[in-house]
Amino acid sequence: MASLAIETSADLCSVALGMGDEVLERRITEPRGHNRLLLPAIHELLAEGGYRLEQLDALAVGVGPGSFTGLRIGIGVAQGLAFGAGLGVIPVSSLAALAQAGVRAGVVADAELVLPAVDARMGQLYWGLYRRQGALVVALSEDCLDSPAAMAQVVAALLGKQLPAALGNGWQAASPDLPVRPVKQELAALAVDVLRLAEPLWAAGALISPEHLEPRYLRGSDHWTRQGDGKGVLT
Repeated sequence: MASLAIETSADLCSVALGMGDEVLERRITEPRGHNRLLLPAIHELLAEGGYRLEQLDALAVGVGPGSFTGLRIGIGVAQGLAFGAGLGVIPVSSLAALAQAGVRAGVVADAELVLPAVDARMGQLYWGLYRRQGALVVALSEDCLDSPAAMAQVVAALLGKQLPAALGNGWQAASPDLPVRPVKQELAALAVDVLRLAEPLWAAGALISPEHLEPRYLRGSDHWTRQGDGKGVLT
């Protein structure tokens, strides 16, 4: 599989080019630099790998939940590139990619539960429950948006006596009453994690056409804030 992956759900934006066992990546750390720097990073990556978009098998993208602005940029770029190159697209949960980051970093053991939680502001968290199976994580729940207390109530019923690895900045924003094992809260979902999760989906034929690609916001227009000139500002 030769594919390009994009992940823009948080402050750190990244792209990765997978070519069999070899992976090249670019990370964009400049605040609010997604819109300006994402396409140049993709072109640099393709040039370094010696690929044209048309030669790829698929394009994978993290679809959220996460930053409204980041997701709009990443998905818009993915759709434009896929349309132009005639590629199918593989949508990947950004929470799953965050859980997969724990595997990549070596802080999640095989068969261990993983509970990524991301600060969604307004006193809420994006969260999902996953389990590592071999080299990949698999979802045990839908990705959700809840208050910390509501998340704790749902997750407690799923955990039993198991202690999940807690990932993500949601654990800094709130402390749900849950028994967890905190690990590297600074870990971020990267395009390499999206790429890794997309591989079995591609093998299973889970491609969609770019016009069907949609962000997984989990929250509607009430997430918009209004500032001086009355225009909506996304966070």
